[in-house]
Amino acid sequence: MASDLALMPAASAEAPKQVQLEVSAEAPTLDVKAGRKADPSRLAGLSSRVSIPSATPVPVGVEGPTPGTEQPEGWVAPGVRGYEEGRSGEDVKKTSATERVWENPDGTSTLELSSRPVRFRDRAGRWQDFDTDLVAVKGGGFQAKALPEGSNVAAAADAEAVVSAGTEAGIVSLAQPGAEAAQGRVDASGETVTFPDAIDGDSDLVVGLLPNGFETSVVVPDGAPQRASFEQVLTVPAGLVARNGSVGVEFVAVDGTVVGSYGSGVAWDAGLVEDEVEVRTSLVSQEGTEATVRVSVDPVWLAAPERVFPVTIDPVLSFSQNTGASGAMDTYVQSNIVNTPQSTATELKLGKAYGTSYIRRTLMKFDVSSLVGAGRVVTSANLSVANTYSPSCTGRAITVASLSGSFNASTL
Repeated sequence: MASDLALMPAASAEAPKQVQLEVSAEAPTLDVKAGRKADPSRLAGLSSRVSIPSATPVPVGVEGPTPGTEQPEGWVAPGVRGYEEGRSGEDVKKTSATERVWENPDGTSTLELSSRPVRFRDRAGRWQDFDTDLVAVKGGGFQAKALPEGSNVAAAADAEAVVSAGTEAGIVSLAQPGAEAAQGRVDASGETVTFPDAIDGDSDLVVGLLPNGFETSVVVPDGAPQRASFEQVLTVPAGLVARNGSVGVEFVAVDGTVVGSYGSGVAWDAGLVEDEVEVRTSLVSQEGTEATVRVSVDPVWLAAPERVFPVTIDPVLSFSQNTGASGAMDTYVQSNIVNTPQSTATELKLGKAYGTSYIRRTLMKFDVSSLVGAGRVVTSANLSVANTYSPSCTGRAITVASLSGSFNASTL
């Protein structure tokens, strides 16, 4: 069972305004905490609160709300207190990569459910929250503050593995053919490393680690024809076969399961109003564990007179054994991106892109099957979305709607 939602600007009689919302999508989270205001972190794109009675029934004679009706912020069913800070106790035995459970004083349980893994077991067997901020390490190179073993960034762009990710399938790494020995530096955000002028002597290579993979960007200074495509080499665990798929390049295990993908990219220019176009990834060849991939953008778009440079070309590698090619349960659609699903994008977008005619809609999915069972009643539900970017501070209404059917984020 899954809860499928769509986010879009609210309908208005006014003329269309520039409405844009970007949400961190590294790990959208369903926060199941009754009577407690949601506290979305930069990894929590979506949260809601639900209290699940585990020992006591819903009070007799208390009339609940009509299903589907909106309630005030923080609403909890009468007679139910739910989560209480300092009094509710976490049941650590039920902790997983996607769930945390608290037992509340009134007999209810509070579940925090994430659509993607937000924590992992370290070498000592303890649960650690993902932290993708990068720090320099002794001996050269960079590591994330908290990611599975094998996730790191090399000191120089010409390394055999300039970026590597520890995934459920094994370690996956990327090399940039022909890159110069440019030394990397952590950017101001702390989340990416830039290798200046590493490609062709004038294009930057930018890499960042994700909980389930990595993101690479090539920043080009002009629209020369040769800038529109380049090759990269991915080294994958033995036994994985690369093939072209809906997201881009897919990686398939021996049992036929798609466990990863490299694609879902977008390129954008440096204009005050960013112009975007989809990035395509395609398989060139595979020899053993090395897969050569071509990354490309529309050369006409890149060479257009209105293009403002530099242009960033940005594909994403995502590995997971949970839900097909990307492991994603969330995505967004954009009116000018019709061939490349955005299920591995690192942010979710909705509304009208500032200064353009592009329309975006965000779709989110949460597996709530663990909420279904005898005697379990939802006593409170609130939705909270963390806005990470907007072109103005003027408030804009957003509509959240349940979908009549499910969707596949890897093919939408």
